[in-house]
Amino acid sequence: MSKATRSHHFAVLREAGLIEQRDEGPRRYNRLRRPEFDRASPGLLDLILTTPERR
Repeated sequence: MSKATRSHHFAVLREAGLIEQRDEGPRRYNRLRRPEFDRASPGLLDLILTTPERR
């Protein structure tokens, strides 16, 4: 995935209020805002985190 694509996706998530972004020097850290995510997509994270990986 290109840097521009990643930047765009993070911008969309930030604008939707689903992640927080913090810059520290040359690094950028992203944190999921779980309550906001759960309100926007109820049950989705729980489903993803509890579903066994399929290969």
